Amino acid sequence: MENILKSNIRIKHYFVELIEIPFTNPVHLPFGTITTRPSAWLTIEAEVDNKVVRGAAEGTSLPIQIPMYDDYSGNLQQNISRILTSLTNNKLTVSETINRINSVDLGGNFATARMTVEAAILDAVARSHKRSVVSYLDNKPSSAVRYIPYGKSITEKDRNSIISAANNAVKDGAKRLKFKVSPENCYTLLSSLRQIQKMYPNIDCAVDANGMFDPENETHIHMLHLIDELNLLTIEEPVSRAGRVFGLDAHRSLAQKLKLQTPITVDDAIKSLKDAKTTLSEGLADIINLKPGRIGSFVKCVEIANYAKSIGKEVMVGGMFEATPGRMMTLSLAAYCLTLNFKIPGDVSLPQERLISDITTQQLHLNDDYSVIFKPTHGWGYSI
Repeated sequence: MENILKSNIRIKHYFVELIEIPFTNPVHLPFGTITTRPSAWLTIEAEVDNKVVRGAAEGTSLPIQIPMYDDYSGNLQQNISRILTSLTNNKLTVSETINRINSVDLGGNFATARMTVEAAILDAVARSHKRSVVSYLDNKPSSAVRYIPYGKSITEKDRNSIISAANNAVKDGAKRLKFKVSPENCYTLLSSLRQIQKMYPNIDCAVDANGMFDPENETHIHMLHLIDELNLLTIEEPVSRAGRVFGLDAHRSLAQKLKLQTPITVDDAIKSLKDAKTTLSEGLADIINLKPGRIGSFVKCVEIANYAKSIGKEVMVGGMFEATPGRMMTLSLAAYCLTLNFKIPGDVSLPQERLISDITTQQLHLNDDYSVIFKPTHGWGYSI
């Protein structure tokens, strides 16, 4: 991304609004059930290398606050405005601008707010050069079609609904299924997964615990042992936000209590390249989940992917229930990861499968091989 980072940019004006988009069905997460998800939709007008252009980006959050994640609908719009106030009318390189974004004191991490500003800037710069952002990474023509393997997260709660959702996802072409698991639904999910594995022995299955198991709770350790016996693709974020220890310390505690045979993916505990290096060097995980909205930067996600590749470790691209603009950004990251020969399909399901409405009128589609068709043209790929 070196060329895009060298461009000069001066933000002249910006507009940010919060859009609540309802789900087609309630989404059951380990920390609560949600029926809508808020998106910050940011548009900027900027001077890029002496050209005046517009850029835009979506930042997706939650309607509730949860441990280890400080962005939510109550602060996302305000924090984006605070960051942009410090940037407006300052002429900087894109690299300098990203450093400034990360240095703004918001009283916390607020990764999604920071990522949204960075993403709008990258969008504007790419548009000024009539290129797509991903073309700076994979060196393909901006108009080239990329085909991205399709993975689906299953968030249903009861056994019949879980199996039905899995059936529908496989019918729609999902190449990987990921199921939400917590201490509360563990035994229901275990029963469901055993049935699904019998029905679809060639489909990779994984679970995502969102850090809700406590590494110091013996019952939780037993549950993780039972999950480990399923021979899954990965157990994502088994610990990190429940009990006495949090983050990577929780993963260290788990490693002392239980030697899992299933590859571990770390998600919410990763905030930076330094965290990723620590996680992989200490053997706390085998896979890093890349979410720009959680790490706080698309550029940092690229750096983590490059590092993982250099030491022979895997990454997967995560999703945060994005609408089409946000999904096009994660597809750009997934497309780059494919060029690095990472193997695990990311959470890049079609937004219209889960959301009643969208920010743009554009929609993504699948090809006959059930991969997402991604043709980004300029910027991240959507019209503004």
